[in-house]
Amino acid sequence: AYDYLTKPIDLDDLRSTVRRALDHRALVRQNERLIVTLQRTARSLRQVNAIARQITTLLDEETLIATVLDLIAPAFDLVQPSFGLVREGELLFTGGVLDGRREALATSLCWALTKQGRVPYVRALASQGPPPCDQAFDLVFPLQAGNQAVGLWVAGWRAPPESQACLL
Repeated sequence: AYDYLTKPIDLDDLRSTVRRALDHRALVRQNERLIVTLQRTARSLRQVNAIARQITTLLDEETLIATVLDLIAPAFDLVQPSFGLVREGELLFTGGVLDGRREALATSLCWALTKQGRVPYVRALASQGPPPCDQAFDLVFPLQAGNQAVGLWVAGWRAPPESQACLL
């Protein structure tokens, strides 16, 4: 039972209860669709990372990162993608608004959100909470070589029209 109604039934209470139940069901369905979309996106990003690992020996680091950043943004509808390379206890960012930024791993929010580069971090559109890396980024995705994170993809979702904004 979604809610209880008292007898005699008040039509305003009935309408209100039905409206809340329909709204709740719509939000649950939207949440399920968004989770599937995020899972597909994560799978695709893993494939991109696998390709990037395979071609790293063919291209110099700067060309590789620039090429992958150019491909990822339109493919996943991301804005301002940056890549943070893990090197000597720091994240060294290339591309996007973080280009040239250095963060110590010990104090990096991006590093903490991904549990030290082990899991992706995804913030739903219009969700509450702190944005990663002191910026309005919604995706922080680790690139791993074996069991070790070698870098992080960082980007924001392209803002949808207001009617499509959602909460998870």
